[in-house]
Amino acid sequence: MHYVVRANSEISFEQIAITNGTPCEVQVKTILQHAYSELTHDTIYKPKVTATPLMLRTAAKSMALIEATNNYFGQVVKQVSEIIRPTKALTDELSPVYRDKVGREPELTRAEVLILDAYHDVIGEDVTGRLKALLAEREFIATRIAEKAMMKLLYRQPSVLFVCLLVAEKPVDTKRRWPLTPDELRPIYVDLGLNFDNL
Repeated sequence: MHYVVRANSEISFEQIAITNGTPCEVQVKTILQHAYSELTHDTIYKPKVTATPLMLRTAAKSMALIEATNNYFGQVVKQVSEIIRPTKALTDELSPVYRDKVGREPELTRAEVLILDAYHDVIGEDVTGRLKALLAEREFIATRIAEKAMMKLLYRQPSVLFVCLLVAEKPVDTKRRWPLTPDELRPIYVDLGLNFDNL
C-alpha cells in the first residue's frame, strides 16, 4: 500500500525545516513483501547487475508465492471470522445488558470466547429477553456479579450473565459443559440456591 501524506504545519526535524504541505510517500508492506524488495532491488534492478532470465523467472515465482500466501492468510481470516461470528454476536448482545445491570464496562478476554463456545448450541431464542426477566425476578444476581467483578476476572465477562441464565434454566447441562474449573462455576449455583455438588 502506498500513501502520500503531507505536513499539516511547518515542523523542524533534525534541524531541517519541513514546510506546510510537504509531501512524503509511505509504503506499508508485509514482512514477505519487504524481504522480496530487499532481495530483488539491489540484485536485479540496479544497472551494475545484469539480471539473467533465470533470475527474473525465480523472482517472479517468489512474488507469485507471496501473493498466494497472502490469499491463503486472507481465506483463513475469513473462515475464522465466520466461525466466531455467532459468539461475537452473543457478546455484543450481552454487553449492553452487563453495562446496564452490573454497572461497569465488561473486560473481554479469551475466557469470554471459551465460555460461549462451550454453550454455542444451546443459546436458544431471545437471550436478552430471558436474561432481563431473570434479572428482574432475581435482582441480587447483578449485585453479586458487580461485587465479585472487583476480584474475579470471570465476573467481568458479559458471558457470566449468560451462564447465570443457563444455570437457572438447565443446571445439569450447564455444569456438564462448563469449560473452566468447577470452583469457578460453583459460586454461581450457590448464588442461585442450587447445590452444585448434587447435580
